[in-house]
Amino acid sequence: MPSQEHETPLRLLQRKPEVAVRLLQYGGVHIAPVDEVRAVSEVATDLEVRTLTCDHVALCYREGVPVSAVIVEVQRSKDAENKDERRKRRWAWPAYLANIAHKYGLPTYFVAICFKAAVAEWAKGPFALGHPGFELRPIVLGPDNFPKVTRTAGDGSMAEVAALSAMVHQKEPEYNAILSAFFAEIKVLPEEEGTRYIKYLLASVEEESLKIMEEFMAMTLEPYRGRLWQEWTAEVRAELEQVRSETDALRNEADAVRSEADALRSEKDALRRKVEARRREERTARLEQNRTLLANLDEALGLGFTEEDRRRIRQCDDLDTVNRWLEAASRGKTRDEIFGA
Repeated sequence: MPSQEHETPLRLLQRKPEVAVRLLQYGGVHIAPVDEVRAVSEVATDLEVRTLTCDHVALCYREGVPVSAVIVEVQRSKDAENKDERRKRRWAWPAYLANIAHKYGLPTYFVAICFKAAVAEWAKGPFALGHPGFELRPIVLGPDNFPKVTRTAGDGSMAEVAALSAMVHQKEPEYNAILSAFFAEIKVLPEEEGTRYIKYLLASVEEESLKIMEEFMAMTLEPYRGRLWQEWTAEVRAELEQVRSETDALRNEADAVRSEADALRSEKDALRRKVEARRREERTARLEQNRTLLANLDEALGLGFTEEDRRRIRQCDDLDTVNRWLEAASRGKTRDEIFGA
């Protein structure tokens, strides 16, 4: 199930699709000027193949005519963490790009937003499909190159980008300035819209960043937003507590499984020792039985065993050797042939 961290940037893009074009510019790609950008269906599927759904697709228009498309993916982890080879992004992303380009018949661009530097580095690719020269190099925006929005015009036009900046740069020393720019943008928005953006951000930041936001909002926002903060942080903290409880439950379950596995291993070891002891007992009983049979054959057939031969038989603990003597004696071999066998 997609997380809040994954979904929040997409909500921002859906509310203002033209941000997708701005993301391209941040990634060093400048397309021909357009006068309108629309969010369209994210489904990249040719009906004859399995369903492929992107995170976000924006269609760019000039004078009412579509001229290009932008795919935006929010990527939170590397492919190595996905065990199913067919579901890995290295195969899905090129398919998204090809299918959206085929669907609309337009130049199509692929942007990946990554909150972690290591994931951003991985997401740059290249992702080769096998055919020579056919590989995808996504336009990647992450902590190293996403703009640190610390100043805005304060007219609300940069609200989405300021929110994304606050999500991507939570570990930066300039985080207070980034938050200041974000709140400067939303202050001028209608209350309902500003509240929505605050909720988006609160749902996506880590707990350490929540504390910074709590202090910041207490000093800068109007009372109604302060109340919003209290309500929303209570919800977020409740969710975090639930996650911790679920994590603890999983740890306890894992401990129980390990304990059960240890018990099974102990039981297996005990059973193995019991089987080995039983085999030793059977071998010892068979050894004693064959010694007795060998002595009885000597008396019945008059094989002429000496006292030294009898002592040798009594002291021999090797079942194979005693069996070899017994087989030779049962075939009527002489004494020399028996012990020389």
